[in-house]
Amino acid sequence: MDNKIKILALVGPTESGKTALGVELAIRLGGQIVSCDSMQVYRGMKIGTAAPGEEEMRGIKHHLIGYRDPRENFSAADYKRDAEAAIAEIAASGSLPILVGGTGLYLESLLSVGEFSKADCDPAVREELRAIAEVVCLSLLVGGTGVYLESLLSVCAFSEAECDSAVREELRAIV
Repeated sequence: MDNKIKILALVGPTESGKTALGVELAIRLGGQIVSCDSMQVYRGMKIGTAAPGEEEMRGIKHHLIGYRDPRENFSAADYKRDAEAAIAEIAASGSLPILVGGTGLYLESLLSVGEFSKADCDPAVREELRAIAEVVCLSLLVGGTGVYLESLLSVCAFSEAECDSAVREELRAIV
């Protein structure tokens, strides 16, 4: 006897209609939504993450949205643990779990057969990356792409040519 839980997964890029389709399928198939989005897990970030509002949810229960503090560390291993619990709860209620989102690493964590463990992190490296992110974000907000490039060069070990190429790629991804 197969005791695996059947799930439906809707994955893809931002603004591709996943949420609306997921809700419609949940209505028609008797399902509940499990967010598969790395940013929607955090409280207070509805606008920046395109988290669905009450009207968009249309009465369908959504799991793993707005339940974590943004100041807490949260990993793919944490997501796997929380998503597996939500999926089991949904299945036990007789509903179909429907994964909706675009974070491939989170989906991969659920599909992996083995342990998807939390890796130890080096606090010094984490702090250095956080400082770089702050400089880059602030420079983009204040001065646009020219200041962004200058700021990035001041905090990273890229050559100017490598950094300029990385900036162009990053800006294409953002815009």
